[in-house]
Amino acid sequence: MPLTQAQLVEELAQLGLKPEQHRLVAALPLLHVAWSDGSVQASEAKLVLQIAHQLQLLGEGDEEIVKKWLVDEPSPFFFHRGRKILGELFLQDPSEPMAVDAELLRDVVACCEGVADSAGGVFGLFGRIANEEREAIEKIAGALRVEQALSWSAIRHRFVD
Repeated sequence: MPLTQAQLVEELAQLGLKPEQHRLVAALPLLHVAWSDGSVQASEAKLVLQIAHQLQLLGEGDEEIVKKWLVDEPSPFFFHRGRKILGELFLQDPSEPMAVDAELLRDVVACCEGVADSAGGVFGLFGRIANEEREAIEKIAGALRVEQALSWSAIRHRFVD
């Protein structure tokens, strides 16, 4: 049984977020991938912000929160809780004010691949996506129950000039 809207408010508060910032939780998988190799590259940070804007994850003042998360790595527990909340937002009735749809989850997982790809792998060698990033993407897709039907190359044009 999905969490109630009141329970979701409590869960969001534990992340320091307000109900109107519920879509911001969808940026956490992108950040998880960006941080998965221990640091965030400038190209990753730029793309995370572009994607967050394009997917309309940011309300007024939320870009500063994402920028903080790009500088100060959230804890593994924070990322785990964020994935849990995002999954709960998907389980909400679409008529509820705090709900997300399957398309957003698919887009987020596909965009995780883009964030990983933007870093260029290990010194640009041995493939574009590092093992840590690939593992993070698989963990995110599994937790959100998203089969990666979309690929970054299929939706890249929506996010990159």
